Amino acid sequence: MTPARHRLARELLIAAGLLLAVAATRLPSFCRSVLDWDESLYFVMAEQWRAGHLPYTAIWDNKPVGIYAIFALFQALFGDRIAAMRIAGIVFVAAGAFTVYGIGAKITQSRASGFGAGILFVIGSLSNDGLADNTELFMAAFTALAVLVALSSLTAGGALLAGLLMGAAFMVKYVAVFEDPAILLLILSRHRLRRAPVLTLSTLCGAGLPLAATAGLYAAAGQWPVWWDASIVANFRRAGKDISPSALAYIWHVELLRWGPLFLCGAVLLAAAVPVAWRAAVTRRLHRAQAEHLFLALWLLGGCAGVAAAKSFFDHYFLQLLPVLCVAAAWVAQRIAHSGRGQAMFLAAVAALPLLAAGTALTDSLRPVLTWHGGHPSWRPDTPAQVAAAIAPALAASPGAAVYVFDDQPIIYSLAHRAPPTRYAFPSVLTTGFLAQVAGVDASAELARILAARPLFIIRRVHPVVSQNASNQAVYAALNQALADHYQLWRTDSGTEIYRLTNTPPKT
Repeated sequence: MTPARHRLARELLIAAGLLLAVAATRLPSFCRSVLDWDESLYFVMAEQWRAGHLPYTAIWDNKPVGIYAIFALFQALFGDRIAAMRIAGIVFVAAGAFTVYGIGAKITQSRASGFGAGILFVIGSLSNDGLADNTELFMAAFTALAVLVALSSLTAGGALLAGLLMGAAFMVKYVAVFEDPAILLLILSRHRLRRAPVLTLSTLCGAGLPLAATAGLYAAAGQWPVWWDASIVANFRRAGKDISPSALAYIWHVELLRWGPLFLCGAVLLAAAVPVAWRAAVTRRLHRAQAEHLFLALWLLGGCAGVAAAKSFFDHYFLQLLPVLCVAAAWVAQRIAHSGRGQAMFLAAVAALPLLAAGTALTDSLRPVLTWHGGHPSWRPDTPAQVAAAIAPALAASPGAAVYVFDDQPIIYSLAHRAPPTRYAFPSVLTTGFLAQVAGVDASAELARILAARPLFIIRRVHPVVSQNASNQAVYAALNQALADHYQLWRTDSGTEIYRLTNTPPKT
């Protein structure tokens, strides 16, 4: 076997190993139709897009179109079933892990250290709501790929490809933009100064292409104002909220318990970058290793800015930091341990706390669908699947009947094969005051419109998931009155209530 084929075989073996590790650890996610509220909305949005309705036109959300495009692609490949988005998650997490391996191997000049970084990525991706198919996992894969291309290519074409991947990350979640300056500086640092204009232009053209294509698509469809308000302006409205010091303190406490060693490696990387930056400023010279060190520091700072940008600090926001934190761990390992065994031991120690958090996440994912009877485990359908199965016969008998999921999981629409009766299918848009302001909707008027259409079933939680202080009490009062006047409680499944119109035969 030639050296080139040997290298290719080795890389394919590593890629297959990481893919197998990701698939094996995420198998429990296939048992649940819902792991996070957001993924349900993305799935329903993708279905509506495939039915001919551009995102934001039939269903409102404020994310970029990239996540819906990914979900729609995997639905087209694997069908309108939950497995489609679970497979998408596996593919992108495996791609992210392999890319992190490549970045770590190039920066540390050690494939073993790079592989350790890739394994850390697999482990870390299981906690912080990483089992769910959240946007940050897909965005991180594109960003990491852009970094790997920037490290691997010294051509204008490579800069264009890196920019295109940066643009793809941006169109999955806009906060990717905070990491882009670091990647551009990495590209420029690897070339002569006279090539800076060409490389900058190539990178920016690639980065802007996905956004330009999206804007052109909506302009051609006559839906530019809808896209602009939902996907652009709404995000500025959302970012206008104040930071809650108590929420910030709580989430950082939780994060340290999950990824504490990874954050420590990031802190060491940043601290060590200060004297390097100072010497570079004084001598005006920067060696390759120094440039890569400063790049990692800037990449980490950009990721931190992305996490903080929305001011909400949900735990899945921290997944944006996972690629650079894993590479930082490999970088620190190389500097404190000179032997391969020492580096492996260090990375194993770093992985201990994230591994514990991953185990907790996996256990929590199984709890709703795994029960014990007589000392033996037994499986049962999860609640959204049970609800959809329960209402299926009545819906089959009434093809035009609507279902309204008031404050439960939007995935029920998909499982029941019904389009939402409202553009605001994500329940919190109507049940909370904050998201109603972000969406620019009169929640009470929209609920009145939905109820006037007399959906056959209304599905709600026994105990609302939003606190009483955050909920829109007028909306809840109007729904309660409508249920009392026109509906009867038809069935209850694990905290979910199904109400049916009273002018239809009751369930026996």
